[in-house]
Amino acid sequence: MYQGVQAWRAITKPAQQTDPRARLPNYEGIDWAETHFEELKRASVEYHSFYGWRRKPFFGRTITVDDRGIRTTPGSATPEDSAPFVVFLGGSTMWGEGTDDNNTIPAHFLRLDTKKMRVENLGESAYNAFQGYLFLKFKVLDGWTPDLVVSYDGINNVEGLCRAANRATGHSRELQMRSAMRGLDQVASPPALTAWYFVLPAKELIARFVKRVDPATENPYRSICGQDLARAKAVAKHLLDSWLSTMQLVIERGGRFVAVLQPSAYVGQATITHFDLSDDIRLSYQAVYSSVRRQLNDPVYAALQPHVVDFTDAFNDYGHVYIDPAHVSPEGNKVIADKLFRNELISLILSQTRSRQSQLTPPSNSSFQEPR
Repeated sequence: MYQGVQAWRAITKPAQQTDPRARLPNYEGIDWAETHFEELKRASVEYHSFYGWRRKPFFGRTITVDDRGIRTTPGSATPEDSAPFVVFLGGSTMWGEGTDDNNTIPAHFLRLDTKKMRVENLGESAYNAFQGYLFLKFKVLDGWTPDLVVSYDGINNVEGLCRAANRATGHSRELQMRSAMRGLDQVASPPALTAWYFVLPAKELIARFVKRVDPATENPYRSICGQDLARAKAVAKHLLDSWLSTMQLVIERGGRFVAVLQPSAYVGQATITHFDLSDDIRLSYQAVYSSVRRQLNDPVYAALQPHVVDFTDAFNDYGHVYIDPAHVSPEGNKVIADKLFRNELISLILSQTRSRQSQLTPPSNSSFQEPR
């Protein structure tokens, strides 16, 4: 049913139609809003093993994605510069849906510092905390050694992993991929130039259109954590375990880690008058976020606890910043970046990193460069 509705919307509302979010008061005086949402529709993703997907290279007026699948942060220092190396993880809110390259959270964070800083935005649409960990792991294998990693999570853990047909340890597109693959695992490759060699492509095509929706549930996309507290606890544990794994990965390489429980229109007291909220999803947020806070006090997370910051009330005093239940306009990203930059732990990490680098930096007439 859900996929049928989406297909009908695609037919009746062509892709070139302006996204209604571009007309919100949040974008008053911003001339790139309509262009951004048009580019957002064209900035497609492709499948990657293990972490699921990344965006393809894209070079637009408001969105720039390089050949690594990473969105550009204008003004970032290069790997050769002696500057703190800060990596941001998260979903589309960190990636920057709703803003141009200059107004993502990492871009605002970078401009708040008067000194050089290397910033990499590893956020990606619909990523939960474990996918962020996996993508960072591959970058570490490539030689990255960040001084600070900030993981900004919560929304995709709730909205993706509380879905009836998904698992608490999966990702938001699990049902989509499982449905697309259904039946194909039973198709064996025939010997070349036999009759089956030519019939097989048609058989695969038919398989892709059979049983697209999991028959085990009436609405596979409904949010169930509010009613299923065991699922809510498992989703919360998955988030905390993902943060713990990320922290260990970073600290083992001499870096520091900060996890942020991110705000959503479903939590906190932000001004919400221009769109409706789902009661089921609200209950899921309440159940999962409450479980995150409770489980964080368990001894197994004792090492993680000092590194977790709760930003769920970040937008309480800022009027209309949300453009939908998850994403915010540029002003909202500026608020988050400012709160991050002024956080005592992050300020201390940046100060200590610069102090250490200044002691290691050779005289200006030396050709030596500290390895990164």
